[in-house]
Amino acid sequence: NYAAHVAEMKAPSEPVVFMKPSTAVRLPGEDVVLKTHGWATVLDGPLSEQRGPLLTARSVGSGVRLWHRRLSPAAWLQVARSTVVADGHGLLVADGASLLELDQATGDLLRRVETDCGEIRWMAVTEGCVLLLGGPRFPSQERRSPENVIPFRSSGLKLMVLDRKTLAKLWREDREEGPDSFDPRSPAAAEGRLFVCTEGGEAEAYRIEDGTLCWRTDTGIERLKPRGFEWDRSTRHPVTGYAVAGLYVISGPETDRCAVLSQKDGKPVWDLPRGQGPVGPIPLALRDLVWVDGNGLDPATGEIQCQVNLDRGGCSRFTAAPQGFLGTE
Repeated sequence: NYAAHVAEMKAPSEPVVFMKPSTAVRLPGEDVVLKTHGWATVLDGPLSEQRGPLLTARSVGSGVRLWHRRLSPAAWLQVARSTVVADGHGLLVADGASLLELDQATGDLLRRVETDCGEIRWMAVTEGCVLLLGGPRFPSQERRSPENVIPFRSSGLKLMVLDRKTLAKLWREDREEGPDSFDPRSPAAAEGRLFVCTEGGEAEAYRIEDGTLCWRTDTGIERLKPRGFEWDRSTRHPVTGYAVAGLYVISGPETDRCAVLSQKDGKPVWDLPRGQGPVGPIPLALRDLVWVDGNGLDPATGEIQCQVNLDRGGCSRFTAAPQGFLGTE
């Protein structure tokens, strides 16, 4: 938010700093230090405790800023998660423990719903419902220790579904800290079901309509030993659960392999090695195939049907569109 477009700022009211990776700068006139560690940005000082990040809307055609809204300080550590969802003319935003519904055109607040969790860690809209996963507020990244990595990938303690029109709660599933807590990066929804995985490696499926547990499966996934934030890729990879082509694929960069389960009954369909590189394979659905690292696999058997050269390198990302693959290197 401090790497602003200077041309748009007639009278800057906030410090503007352009930074290279792995640097630390003390902002002028503020008792605050802005640090960058590779991809991660950490704001230390009283400013981060008093003012939250800016949510900005820009025109797709010109890039002109249409509106901006400052969120609460609790949102600083939510920006790496799935916490902003566009739906119709509304924009749903997780701001700490609050669910905000904004007008997409103006940014005006339409509705606000408070939850009883420390923060909302994941959100989606489907089947006329809002799906939420909340947990305790994430600890500060000031101590960059392996102990702080595990709360990022676990501590999903409140899984809930709200009616999209009224935002009234339809059902909720509560958990305690430990192996039974949900991984906030793992939820995915498809065909009227919500799929999620626990820290202990159990995959579960719930009927979105009423919260009925459809199946529970022990994936047998082993997690790699957590490391500090600078080197633990799981803290920079906000999605590990994918619902594609009738499958629920659990693919985390800190897991020893990927679990490929049937959405219908949770039974393993075929085995998928985690692959090489820091981010592991990210499954994409395109042309009736599941694509992993350039291999087009038959969803029913896992057999390779087609291959293309996708050099994803250390930090590249790929996604699928009707026209083909889109990627960055």
